[in-house]
Amino acid sequence: MEERIPNDLLEILACPNCKGNLDYDLTGNILICKTCKVYYEIIEGIPNLIWEEAKPLEKAEGETKRG
Repeated sequence: MEERIPNDLLEILACPNCKGNLDYDLTGNILICKTCKVYYEIIEGIPNLIWEEAKPLEKAEGETKRG
């Protein structure tokens, strides 16, 4: 089971591209930027907020529908 990101950390995290808020998807264990339409993986409890490694949001939505 993945570790949940603490709320105090979630409050200060921002998208590295647009500086907007990130939504935490506990089911997928990802951080979502709705403005940029991308998601960031959380690897071993650490958010990977490297813009170049962000993945298109529709990919995450497709995986959720299949799973």
